Amino acid sequence: LQILNFVSGNIAFNIQRKWADEEIKQSENRFRDLFEGSPDAVFVESLDGTVLDANPAACDMHGMSYDQLVGKNFLELLPAGYRKEVSDNYKNFVKDKLNLIESYSQDKSGKSIPVEIKVNKIDYRGEPAVLLHVRDISERKKAEEQLAKSYEQLRHLSAHLQKAKEDLQVKEDALKELEKSLNLKKKNLDELTAQLDAKDSILNAKNKKLIELQNVLSRKDSAAKALRDKVNDALLGFKKDGLDVEMKNGKVYVSLQEKLLFQSGKWDIDPKGQKALKNLAKVLEKNLISKGRIF
Repeated sequence: LQILNFVSGNIAFNIQRKWADEEIKQSENRFRDLFEGSPDAVFVESLDGTVLDANPAACDMHGMSYDQLVGKNFLELLPAGYRKEVSDNYKNFVKDKLNLIESYSQDKSGKSIPVEIKVNKIDYRGEPAVLLHVRDISERKKAEEQLAKSYEQLRHLSAHLQKAKEDLQVKEDALKELEKSLNLKKKNLDELTAQLDAKDSILNAKNKKLIELQNVLSRKDSAAKALRDKVNDALLGFKKDGLDVEMKNGKVYVSLQEKLLFQSGKWDIDPKGQKALKNLAKVLEKNLISKGRIF
């Protein structure tokens, strides 16, 4: 019975071990399928940074075969300008102080590739190791650069629009002030126009009166001249005997010397003087005389 129990125990142990080995093998196969099929470059590296394993995407990224890639130190796969920074970060990877960074990788031709690196600690064939998922983020960087460029253009455009808005406000304020000034000038002009119209009306009235006065004076002068001519005609024969007719300030003046009116040494009016006075009286009868003015 003891032998039977011993045999049964060994059989059960071997079966369980076989099952465990089978699960490990299946797990390794699943890991290998994921490892090989990942679109991202996947590296298994030792704690000192030596590449222990790499998937096809990693080989494609660096333009190397699997045999060329395995055994290299990770620093050889980086641009020279980034090696110190990534070396310091790698130490933090090993110490579990950092598990995600952005940096640059380098292909076989020396071209720099922007990458995102995710890191996990694993056991690889019984030894501690580092698993790195390296993703090419070239397209994302281009999109970010384009976005940054667009943002900068938008910022400049916004600043330009703000400046244009401020300039427009200044011009609007100036236009309002100009409009206010023009309205005030228009008001003053309207007032001056009204004053000028009033003065023009007064001036027209005065001109009208002046024209009327000129017409009156003209008629008066015409009448005086006509009277003078008539008097001259009536007294034409007496001028050589001391009779004189003249017109001053619209009035007709007739002067008779004594020799025409009186004979020498006598007070009786001379017949010639009487005739002259009669002729003058006839002319004056035909004109209206009032206070020395003729109308």
